[in-house]
Amino acid sequence: MFLAYIDEVAEPGAFVSKQDRRYNGSPAFGYAGFVIRDDRVRDFSRIFSTSKRKLFWHEISKDEADPGRWERKGSDIFTVRGWEEGRRQIEGYKKLVRELVALDGRLFFYGEEKQLGTATERWGKDSRDQKKGRLEFERRCLRETLNRLCTFAEAAGQNLIVIMDSVNEKERKLQVQDAYSHIFSRSTDPEHAEMTRLVEATMHVDSQVSANIQFADWIAASVRRAFEYQLLPGEQFDWVPRTLGELMQSCITRESKLYLDRPRAGRRELYHSQVFSLERILLSNSVAHRLPEIARQQMAAMYESSQKKD
Repeated sequence: MFLAYIDEVAEPGAFVSKQDRRYNGSPAFGYAGFVIRDDRVRDFSRIFSTSKRKLFWHEISKDEADPGRWERKGSDIFTVRGWEEGRRQIEGYKKLVRELVALDGRLFFYGEEKQLGTATERWGKDSRDQKKGRLEFERRCLRETLNRLCTFAEAAGQNLIVIMDSVNEKERKLQVQDAYSHIFSRSTDPEHAEMTRLVEATMHVDSQVSANIQFADWIAASVRRAFEYQLLPGEQFDWVPRTLGELMQSCITRESKLYLDRPRAGRRELYHSQVFSLERILLSNSVAHRLPEIARQQMAAMYESSQKKD
């Protein structure tokens, strides 16, 4: 059996640009983490816990904290100056990825580029519609995450359990209900028999008591920066593909991808290690990201029309 540990990549809210006063989070949202066989789970948990203590022993001691419950968030590791100021931490992360692969584990991610615009532009003026729109976007990404994890499990002939970081009780109930509904409806389709690999709806564990959820958070943070490097102009995160690109070529499941909001450079998605490539395929071969929204919509319509003709 496989266990998949996943965490959110950024947040599902609206995005305009990094310079916008309010909507400046991330240009994409999704989920990322890793998949590992059940008989290797404890081995990797011990490896991560030992590595975390070595990397952050000074801070753990200073805080007089329980080493097992002490956390260093991935967002504090994968910063603009992460390589320059925290090289030892990044090298520690790379070593952990290699250890995971040595245990036959693999990294996984699924993300969707956000449609550019404020919350009002995306979902309307009514705050209830905005909340509903954000929630549906979040759920859609989780459903597709489950789909792709099930495809990976089916190819390996393994059943699957998906474990996520804990959320508040209201969100957890809604998330589990939606997951159950999606799994049941999709598994009744003979073309999607892979969904039967999922033993149970998503489970939630507090990251403070799960070393593997903590590592999933680190992975999600690295994936977020890779998304931003591929989707946004600027060089502030070019250190991510420079330091991780080669390693990621052999670590990520084939089912991992970043889905684009609109076609660019003849593509609608970036797959697995392409996201960590130093080459910025979307920005170097396309000027679409600099066009007004109406022009982008016209280009997208032309692309979809040509695809139907093919």
